[in-house]
Amino acid sequence: GLARSLLVAIADAPPGDDGDSKMLTRRVLKLMAIGNVADAAALARAAPGLPTDETLAKAEVDSELLAGQIEAACIALRAYATEFQTAWMQNGVLICRAPAGETVEGGLPAMDADQLGPLVRIAGAPLGADPATATPGRLYAAARDPQVPPEQRLEAAFAAGRASAIHGETLAAMLAAAPPRPDSLAATDAPETGAAAATLYRDIVATPDPVQKAAM
Repeated sequence: GLARSLLVAIADAPPGDDGDSKMLTRRVLKLMAIGNVADAAALARAAPGLPTDETLAKAEVDSELLAGQIEAACIALRAYATEFQTAWMQNGVLICRAPAGETVEGGLPAMDADQLGPLVRIAGAPLGADPATATPGRLYAAARDPQVPPEQRLEAAFAAGRASAIHGETLAAMLAAAPPRPDSLAATDAPETGAAAATLYRDIVATPDPVQKAAM
């Protein structure tokens, strides 16, 4: 919370900044790194005019997609694709055209989640997130993506929680909603997966003794 407040605070750029949004880009990327994708998207949009830094432009689109702001991401992609001719930007525009009912010559690019990243969300495809390698922002988005299978959402939410990238109440609700499993944890075991954490959470909730509950 402190990091988020510092990164979104209104302040003058430090001495030596070239005025070309580089400090803003760093703040946006840091917000994404700690999982605050909605704040990252809002901060990126605060840049005056069209970004001249492709990194900032892509960070804005990425953060909007991770935050579920699909329409805003498509608007940004259409605006930035004339300035930045990278394959990622051009593929993004193509994917945006299909939901809008526009003809896409040559068809859409292959929906490879590893190559396209958050762009797959425009087409309604699930956002993949490997808990071992994904960034906190990606984990947060996957945990809240209804297109992702429930068991994968649970694992993403648990990994995001360990990275402090998801609110505790949100994580608790997902643990409580997880389907029961036949196995259980020993009292001294620390959960290493979302499924194990859900088992422990249910055991804690079901324990009437407050002392035992705190110990668990």
